[in-house]
Amino acid sequence: MYFTILDLFRLLSSIAVLFHHTFLFHYGRLGIYLFFMISGFVIYFSLNKGIKEYVTGRLLRLFPIFWVCATITYLITVLYHVNISFKHYLLGLFMFNNGHMEIMIDGSYWTLTFELLFYFYIGVFVWLFGKKRLEWFYTGWLLLCFLCFYFRIDQMMIFKLLSIRFAPYFVFGGMLALLVDKWNTSSYISKVMHVSTLIASWLMPIYVSSRLQAQKDTITNFTGSFDVGELFIVELLFVIMYFAVILSFYDFTKNKTFSKVVFLLGGMTYPLYLLHWKIGKTLIGSYEEYGHVTILSAIVALALVLVSFFLSIYDQKFRTFFKVTFLDQVKV
Repeated sequence: MYFTILDLFRLLSSIAVLFHHTFLFHYGRLGIYLFFMISGFVIYFSLNKGIKEYVTGRLLRLFPIFWVCATITYLITVLYHVNISFKHYLLGLFMFNNGHMEIMIDGSYWTLTFELLFYFYIGVFVWLFGKKRLEWFYTGWLLLCFLCFYFRIDQMMIFKLLSIRFAPYFVFGGMLALLVDKWNTSSYISKVMHVSTLIASWLMPIYVSSRLQAQKDTITNFTGSFDVGELFIVELLFVIMYFAVILSFYDFTKNKTFSKVVFLLGGMTYPLYLLHWKIGKTLIGSYEEYGHVTILSAIVALALVLVSFFLSIYDQKFRTFFKVTFLDQVKV
């Protein structure tokens, strides 16, 4: 299933993050939370084709273009004598990091670790228990999130690796997808359970933010805590996500031309996210103060958008070629 409006909002989210890093637009950073929601929604339907297709699809979607963009970023930092070692470049190609942005190829890559962990956890769950029990994965993950912050054990490494800070966003997307998929066939009790989990995931960031605020003098990683303005926008993003899905059922979103344009634009969000921060900071910061709206910063931002668009086209062609040439020949 293709939800056109979600691709459109994914593009807008990537532009918001680009503005945050390039022009220091404060609220632009909140676009990553909409990314997480959309990922939760899309992954639910990606599991329909079975685990083999799911794993192959995720690997092809994430890594080839990531390696290309990470290499482009590294080469530009070498050209401009930015201090990223070759060792950190090689380690960064695995998409995992230790949370210290100064040693990442690009600081924005921290979110990819949590995306990858989510893909892994939900894939293992479906492999062991089947997709029919997926609501228990969402409910259990959200409950774990609440308990960790309630008992203030959220700083333990095991729970950080379980992505408890970002669970509400993935869960909201996943439960919304489950409701769309199962609404006509679910029992009344199931519908109540699903809607309750959806609402709980919507409200959970308020609780998580308050618990993080209470620990602000004892923790160093403050990601996930919001001021009043940020929290309002984050909660609004859940509403936007809901209406984006609803709008995708209207006829105008299914127009072939509209769908094709949005699909092409949505495809460039991932390479744009991978390229924008370190390259933009390196190129702009080498000639003027970084973070201001200037002619140079606007040119660099536009160039990154165009490069990302062309990379996304070739990435799509590569994935199609690889799947048709190799994977479709494998019989399971």
